[in-house]
Amino acid sequence: MTQAPRSSEVTSIPLDSMKRMRALAHPLRMKLLAELRVTSPATVGALATQFGESAGSVSYHLKALAAGGFIERAAGVSEDRRETWWQARHDFTEFAGDSATATPEFRESNNQLRHQAVDVLAGELHTAIERERELTAEWVSAGGSSDIVTFLSPAELSEARDELMAVLSKWHSRSDRARTEARAAYLIGHAIVKP
Repeated sequence: MTQAPRSSEVTSIPLDSMKRMRALAHPLRMKLLAELRVTSPATVGALATQFGESAGSVSYHLKALAAGGFIERAAGVSEDRRETWWQARHDFTEFAGDSATATPEFRESNNQLRHQAVDVLAGELHTAIERERELTAEWVSAGGSSDIVTFLSPAELSEARDELMAVLSKWHSRSDRARTEARAAYLIGHAIVKP
């Protein structure tokens, strides 16, 4: 199946309601959404096989993601009505920090989802490191990880965060899944105050 080219415009969905947070509040849902952002569209059966889950479980979680506005059924992909194809609706999810005006329930849910997102990403990073031995030296040396401690004011941290997001957006817009030498690659940015 040929994947339709995606727009170079970066689209996002904010976690701005309890409904959306509940829709994303499961590690498998986060993984399914992340996978659909890379391989959309995909069938329930293909996703179930990939994640080692039953088709019924995957279907249930996909419907929850759809109810939250994260994914949608892909139209016109297959003539076979027994197959349900799904696709991501946005390129990324906006996880916001705590807002002073948010309710305690919203703040707690937001906090839990951010922890869950970090756990899911950490799992992806661990898997990527383990699978490096399957890659060519060119791919292994092309990637990397680092961190740095800075001493910034709140305004400077906000500026640094915006610059990191601009870098991520730049490379997202330059990516092209149709190129034969291209592979999906995570670029992850965090701008947080050291605990």
